[in-house]
Amino acid sequence: MQHIWTGALTYRRLWVLIQGLPIESATKTILRDATPPSEITAPTTHGPWSREMYLMAELYDAVTFSAWQWAQAHSEQPVQRPDPMPRPGVALPAKHVSPSRKRHLDMVRANGGAWKQDGEASA
Repeated sequence: MQHIWTGALTYRRLWVLIQGLPIESATKTILRDATPPSEITAPTTHGPWSREMYLMAELYDAVTFSAWQWAQAHSEQPVQRPDPMPRPGVALPAKHVSPSRKRHLDMVRANGGAWKQDGEASA
């Protein structure tokens, strides 16, 4: 760190060194945990998770899906399908919305959030 003050190490070079640290390093962990989920972008070659972490998440999803299939096949009642493990920068798939529900939501959005029955006059 003393080289920053002498000019031998630029801030840009320091940033490049930090970005090159392993994903499990203390510095990367602090940076990752301090980043709000809304600011995490889609994974790149230097994403917030390592390749092994993504593979472990895929393995977890496969095991829970397999357990769900077994439970669904051996249960008289429907079993709720498990949600996939959240991954940074990857949004969960949207839930299916019926066409009538979609029309209603579009109408509410078009009215600035105000819900109006058909035939009502706007204020």
